[in-house]
Amino acid sequence: MRTLLLACLATLACAESVLTPDDVYGHWEVDAKAVTKEQKAAAESAAAVDGFGVTFTLKFARITTSSADDGMFAGQWRLDDATATTATAVVLAKTGEERQYHLTKKGKLLIVDELPGKLALSKK
Repeated sequence: MRTLLLACLATLACAESVLTPDDVYGHWEVDAKAVTKEQKAAAESAAAVDGFGVTFTLKFARITTSSADDGMFAGQWRLDDATATTATAVVLAKTGEERQYHLTKKGKLLIVDELPGKLALSKK
């Protein structure tokens, strides 16, 4: 019985924690050091957009991808399907429209699949 209990405790201690809102909280902008040759054009386009990036606060998220009217989406958010390094951010606007953004956290970088060029973002 004691061996079984120790095995269970060891399994729990080794279990990886999942990505939480605290892990992505803040304003994320393009990390110039992480831009690859293939992403150079997307990074240059992003630099021309005022506020390009992702912001997560306690209640709201804002995703800015272009200067066009439809280039910014904001609303209440939550994380779904979280693993240790990935999650889906679900953003619900006041209009009722819901969008999903697939996040991958690699160290101090955040990659949002739906952003142009899948540019790596760092917290500012």
